[in-house]
Amino acid sequence: MDYRITELPAFHIIGKSTRIPLTFHGENTAMTQFHQTLPTGFGEQLRRHADLPELPHILFVSDGFEADRTDGSLFDYYFAVATTAPIPADLDSLSVPASTWAVFETRSDTALAPALQQLWADAFSEWFPSHPFHIAPGPEILTVTENTPDWSSGAGELWIPVARNQ
Repeated sequence: MDYRITELPAFHIIGKSTRIPLTFHGENTAMTQFHQTLPTGFGEQLRRHADLPELPHILFVSDGFEADRTDGSLFDYYFAVATTAPIPADLDSLSVPASTWAVFETRSDTALAPALQQLWADAFSEWFPSHPFHIAPGPEILTVTENTPDWSSGAGELWIPVARNQ
């Protein structure tokens, strides 16, 4: 599993958010429906606010998970960018403190969405049990770093805040 550990300064997640159910396998229809409500060109509008070099792309952010974190439990979802600039009044925001992050990488030539979903599963089932880190408070950030126009192939990263085990 390709990963790196990195530090980021404090920043803000800004965009639009909703509370939706967690879906472990297959399409998250609530997320798809939310994306369909976003105005045409919203992603390009958001990108103008992105100023954190490590996270320059659109972010798919998960936070505020229910304690049991089971399939169907609720979480806050943001379609957003990372910024250190002042927050526009018309956007939802989430403040993120300076943190250590485990960044997991994936690439797929045939099925990007399932590969990204599997990245999450592998991080929790394989990486965390075998490394000296645990999940720290904060949002989990998925970003697609490259993709084909139909999103069938590409690459992405999953950023999870971590702390070293004592």
